[in-house]
Amino acid sequence: MNYYTTAQNLAITIGRILFAALFILSSINKIYDLDGTMAYIMQTGIHTFAREIAILSIIFELVGSMLVLFGWHAKFGAFLLFTFTIMVTISIQHFWSYPAEVLMFNILKNVSMLGGALYIMSFGAGAYSIDGMLYTKKCNIFK
Repeated sequence: MNYYTTAQNLAITIGRILFAALFILSSINKIYDLDGTMAYIMQTGIHTFAREIAILSIIFELVGSMLVLFGWHAKFGAFLLFTFTIMVTISIQHFWSYPAEVLMFNILKNVSMLGGALYIMSFGAGAYSIDGMLYTKKCNIFK
């Protein structure tokens, strides 16, 4: 793990928290409105296993985002969120049927989330994380 300045480590931590927040809020909404989530999935033409798909999406989002949030096995958490985002983009969000302005927003939003997940998968959670503290011999938090 590279040792960054305090400001850089704070920026990595804030970015990780903001990235995870979107998925945490989304998974909580799915939990409280499981029927609505199933209805949305069925609206896209997927009628078989809609409940199971909804539950799997909650698991991927919640587990992945919590791992990223706390920085514990953050690379695996980011992989779960990356996989979830690709699967939703391809199978649930029929982006090809949207008007151009909605299409551009949704595609760019998903692409940016994929970029954030790839960054975490590549570089990890940073020094101010459980991974950063457990897997370095010397944790220079106040460097």
